[in-house]
Amino acid sequence: MLRCRPRSDGSGLNRLRYVAGLFAVFIDATVRRLAAVWRFLSAGKTAAARGGPGEGARRNLGRLGHLGLLLVGVAGVVLFLRTVHAHYPIPKWLFWIYAEVWLCTLACGAACLASGDLIVTGVLRWTAPLRERLLVSFAVGVFIFALGIFIVGLFHGLGAIFFVAWPLGLIAVGAVPLVRTIRRAARLLPHARRVAALPSWFGGVAMVFGLAGVALLYVNILTPGNLAFDSRWYHLAISEHYAAAGAVTRFPEGWFCGTYPHLASLLYTWAMLNPHGDLFTKIELAAHVEFLLFVVTLSGVGMLARWCVARGDVRIRNGWAALFLFPGILLYDSSLSVAADHVLAFWAPPLFLLLRRTVVRWNRSSAFLLGLIMAGAVLTKYQALYLLAVPVVAMCAVSIRAMRKAKGRGRVGFFSATEPLVVTGVAALALTTPLWLKNWIWYRDPVYPMLAKFFQATPWVPEADPDKLLQIANWTPQGPLLDRLSETLKAMFTFSFIPHDWWNLHGSVPVFGSLFTLSLPLLLFVKPRSRVLALASATLVGVGIWFWTYHQDRYLQVLLPWMAAVSVAVLAMAWRVGWTGRIAVAALVSAQVVWGGDVYTFPTHAMMGTQPAKGALDLVSSGFRKDWAAREGNMDLTAVAPLLPKGSKALLHERGTHLGLGAMSVADIPGTQAGISYAGLGSPRRVYDRLHRFRVTHVLWARSTIKAGTNLDDLVFFEFAENYTVRQVEVAGYVLGEMPSTPPPAVAEPRLVRAHICGSAKTVTVDQLDAALAGAPVVTSENSGPPAFQVVQTGCPTPSPDIQAPYRLLLTRDNYQMWGPRRP
Repeated sequence: MLRCRPRSDGSGLNRLRYVAGLFAVFIDATVRRLAAVWRFLSAGKTAAARGGPGEGARRNLGRLGHLGLLLVGVAGVVLFLRTVHAHYPIPKWLFWIYAEVWLCTLACGAACLASGDLIVTGVLRWTAPLRERLLVSFAVGVFIFALGIFIVGLFHGLGAIFFVAWPLGLIAVGAVPLVRTIRRAARLLPHARRVAALPSWFGGVAMVFGLAGVALLYVNILTPGNLAFDSRWYHLAISEHYAAAGAVTRFPEGWFCGTYPHLASLLYTWAMLNPHGDLFTKIELAAHVEFLLFVVTLSGVGMLARWCVARGDVRIRNGWAALFLFPGILLYDSSLSVAADHVLAFWAPPLFLLLRRTVVRWNRSSAFLLGLIMAGAVLTKYQALYLLAVPVVAMCAVSIRAMRKAKGRGRVGFFSATEPLVVTGVAALALTTPLWLKNWIWYRDPVYPMLAKFFQATPWVPEADPDKLLQIANWTPQGPLLDRLSETLKAMFTFSFIPHDWWNLHGSVPVFGSLFTLSLPLLLFVKPRSRVLALASATLVGVGIWFWTYHQDRYLQVLLPWMAAVSVAVLAMAWRVGWTGRIAVAALVSAQVVWGGDVYTFPTHAMMGTQPAKGALDLVSSGFRKDWAAREGNMDLTAVAPLLPKGSKALLHERGTHLGLGAMSVADIPGTQAGISYAGLGSPRRVYDRLHRFRVTHVLWARSTIKAGTNLDDLVFFEFAENYTVRQVEVAGYVLGEMPSTPPPAVAEPRLVRAHICGSAKTVTVDQLDAALAGAPVVTSENSGPPAFQVVQTGCPTPSPDIQAPYRLLLTRDNYQMWGPRRP
């Protein structure tokens, strides 16, 4: 179906303007066509006057037939559209969204390929087989695309004009060399067709299997509800923040998630800049950008597999399909969900292909490209360490070997032996400045907040604890060093049999795919083994680093392209051995396919509570059901967005997910940021000063939330929010208030609180409240002044005291009523 999404305000006037515009374009085109037909008929009359009797009439009759055919067809379309419009309004057809999304996605892909080919082929003159060169060019182009967004964002240049101009500009600049490359590819096309004209039955089955996997993944991304929690928390939320600011900005509260590597979020920022689409369209565009990178990753898997085999009598067709023999990719949260794991996996195939080119050629162009790909991986996620460990060691080893061979040649020999290593290192260091230099300037810690204590990072409050956010103890081996090493070595070969994931997802069911582990013993019986052993070793080292640092299953998606390439290469070589090898291959693949055949149906999506495919089908049927709310993707903040003027910055109190706000935001959850501690601030005046310094314009909170801080944090925040924010509005279960124009008055200190704990009462200073409620011994205050707060424990045998004016109930949480001063 066709669909045109109205503007985000959803007004009837905008829809009317849009339909009127479509009608005007249609009328103009029709008039032009009729004028052309009239000119054609007039020319026919003149020609008929020169011809024989009756010839002009026959020509005119034929032309009238063409005109009638055209008019009848147009009338049929108009009648059909008028009929179906009453059932499913044309402006609401989903087709318009997906057509726009695919057009923008293809423009993004063309921009990446054109700009990357310009650098790889035009500037560096790097040579390789066509498919490999196109893969590397696309990877370089993705880096350029994201880097441009970052640089322009630093100068506050992000906006609607940039959204259109950036991809078109890259296409225009790189169009000429790209066309030349395509022409060269066209000359090879007849040969490629002859080679692939009669694919083996195995290759045909692999293609069908792989295309089915791609289709299943694509169905998932059709709904914005497929977004993972982390996407709503920071990947896309950061993109929305940058788009709302029109710039790449510092997070003044020191939000940890905002300081991590975020190349994926930069790509998604371009999607969020779309001036025409609403949030649904922007999310779908970001999802399709991720899907495009995934498709390119599949091609890289096939190239790696062919390189591993490296024999004329062993030919791998459609080896990329082996990636779907790891069924965990079809399941939350390892699937495509607009996060960063698959964007990082995108760098894995070109990284290893460039590594082997560099160590063989040992020249500057290959070394520079290798450094660029390394930088792209580092800028995407810190988990890039899984991919970089072996390449760095290999480059150093080759350099040392080259220096040994160059003994006696003086400086020239030493320079030639170390130049590629230096070029790779310098390129990687320089091109990662958007991460470490930005953090150093903005937060005084190049990897903020990891080394905050060593670099005196700012902002930093005593309560800040990055380990609490990451839950390091839950996802790292514990105990003595030897025990941790033993556990890590064991996990390198058992990781696919023992799940390492959240208990509420797929539990103890192994879904990642064990084909990589089970194919490794086959290497003892097949030849040649050197190349596949090199890639398998690099993968195992990556698995070891994964388990040692943070062994959550979804991070293994980084290594999935390498695992799939190794698996298909080993299986292909085993198949070549004979009937015994074919039985072994058939048994392994069949067991894996049958076991993982139902993974796609698991209803374990944490954000949807069902299968994403079911959500996508519900979305597609929303037009029939007139359920337009199904297109919002379960994001409650979309109800708050219309209440925030342009340029707003909202403080989200104890709120994890930020996406849908349509504005800049500030986080205050303890352990996720290091700039706000309500207990440390202690008074409404200090809270106002801190938020005013962060340029907060609005405060959003819920009166019933999961407790994230201390009881003192609750008292201080809710006193400020309830008593001093102005023009409060309740929306979607939240309270939205504006920051006051003048600061609250100063209060006398120390502030006291009267704690009523099941019949007993004591007056303590506010900093002793949590200890008093926990039953710890505290020093009772002898100050005779009235306490600022009253805290009453509920559910006690004795009735709760009746708290009267001048107090008001601020909140009830964790069996406590918290009363504070009434609004001034």
